[in-house]
Amino acid sequence: MVEVRTATQLDDLKELLTLGGDVSIAVAYVTLEGLNLIKKELAGVLSRGNVRILIALDGKVTDPRAAKELLTLAEEGLCSKYFDIPKSEKGIFHPKLFVGCVGENVRFLSGSYNLIYRALRLNREHGVTVTCQRNSDLAVGIQEQFEEFWTHEWAKCLTSEAVEKYERDCENNNFESEDAGFSGFTWPSQEAAFMMGVICARGKLAPEKGQIEISLQYRPGSYKEGKVRVNNVQFEAKEVIPQIRREIQRRAQETFLEARIGDKGLQGTLIDCSSMKESFDDIWEAYGHKLDHEEFSLPAGLVESDASIVTEFVRGYSEASGLIGIKTKRGNKYVVWLRPSKSNQAIFGPMRDLIENNLDISTSVSEFKDKPGHLYHIEVLAQDFRDAIGFSTQWRKELVDEGCRYNDSF
Repeated sequence: MVEVRTATQLDDLKELLTLGGDVSIAVAYVTLEGLNLIKKELAGVLSRGNVRILIALDGKVTDPRAAKELLTLAEEGLCSKYFDIPKSEKGIFHPKLFVGCVGENVRFLSGSYNLIYRALRLNREHGVTVTCQRNSDLAVGIQEQFEEFWTHEWAKCLTSEAVEKYERDCENNNFESEDAGFSGFTWPSQEAAFMMGVICARGKLAPEKGQIEISLQYRPGSYKEGKVRVNNVQFEAKEVIPQIRREIQRRAQETFLEARIGDKGLQGTLIDCSSMKESFDDIWEAYGHKLDHEEFSLPAGLVESDASIVTEFVRGYSEASGLIGIKTKRGNKYVVWLRPSKSNQAIFGPMRDLIENNLDISTSVSEFKDKPGHLYHIEVLAQDFRDAIGFSTQWRKELVDEGCRYNDSF
């Protein structure tokens, strides 16, 4: 059996790294920003198996910072080499091959992209993903090709001495990384949309410091018996609620590559973009120079964007503010509640219009019982939310799935 499909760069690479088996990578050049995109997945592979990475240092195209990071990952078990072609030889080391093995299958990616941020996230690249049986001629041939690279006399272990020499050579040649000066943030874009949704839901901007604060409002102690429950599926609130902040911080690090990100209080996150002034200014401009989620409207450019950007924005908004519960007015059906700031009544209409017009999903609203006309939630039926938007955290996906099963039982 051979399965071939067009590769989607970063998504397919991350999927390959989560298959559960060993991974081998031969790539022409790497940047730190590109490596950071898969750092979490690499750590997952290293916790259960082996990772081998073969890169090029010729041509002064690999980022010296990335080479240093590979040395750091060696402490966790990653094995790195560089292909050192003698100057007397013509040509350069130029493959783009990613191989993952799990069970009886081998999956490999090959295409035009190197391990750099622009190629994985922004560029229009070509690639294919192939899955085949481990003992097939194709799988054997691909693995033999990698082994030929890996065991070649020109393939040398990446050492601190080699990296230091390469760094000096780059300095002498005024090296500039392919991703140099690129913060990872452009708006509007699908890559930035998730965090723009988080900011819109629970963000506060500090332009004088170039900082963004995210203040979540989930309280583990407020759940009945300390459980987050939907019908027959439940989780310990104190165990799963912190995962929301961790997921937001993970996505923030992917989006704001040069930012310093840390905890603030029990559920808050501080994103220090002081070294990324242009990116912060883009956010500040998109939100009309407003300071926080209590006065934000939808960011400029969102409504005119395509569905993929709107979907990621609403997903981020939902991750930061969403709950799932049962709604009697919907015929005792489970819905996902999106909770704008109760002080920001002006955003309810634009947010509903965005979901209904751009994503073709029906919504409804809840009002405060003691304040007629004062809106509290935007509601989306669990099935519509699952099929068109979805949470990022796994436990919340399971809750939504259970809500859908319950709804389907009637």
